[in-house]
Amino acid sequence: MAETIKLIIRKEEHEDYLRFVFGSQKKGPILIDRNKDIGKYISSRVRYADNPQTLRSVKGEFLVDLILPERGLRTAASHFVHFSLEDIDKINDYLTAEFNQFFRGYMLAGEEMNIEYKDLIESFMMGIGIRNPGTKFDTLKKKDYRHRDKIHKIVVESLQRIGYQ
Repeated sequence: MAETIKLIIRKEEHEDYLRFVFGSQKKGPILIDRNKDIGKYISSRVRYADNPQTLRSVKGEFLVDLILPERGLRTAASHFVHFSLEDIDKINDYLTAEFNQFFRGYMLAGEEMNIEYKDLIESFMMGIGIRNPGTKFDTLKKKDYRHRDKIHKIVVESLQRIGYQ
């Protein structure tokens, strides 16, 4: 029997990304798949308890139901599953890193195809189903700019060290 577990996700766009990764609807539980790296990681953070654990989100956080894969949950049948607060922090950190990595890869692939910068960001938001895209556009644009600026500085410094003109 598949187990359902609650997870607090700290950013709305990260919930949207998680739903995109697992092909879930905009509402309802997300079916976790261990064939994806993030599914393996989430499954590895599951804890067991003898009593039900209560998890409450605060304003600005998103409480999401996850359906865990049966594989790897042999102990769950006689216990209650939950995430510790530390697990929730780690999962959110991993989710942030995966989101950022996917976004950077998407932007690079789009540039190689000579797609306009604005169109790339808009298609990214549409493609993964980001809610409230109007408020997220500038955030993603700034995120991309800061990352590119940081990488540019590293490349320039590295080239200078080898004497490249």
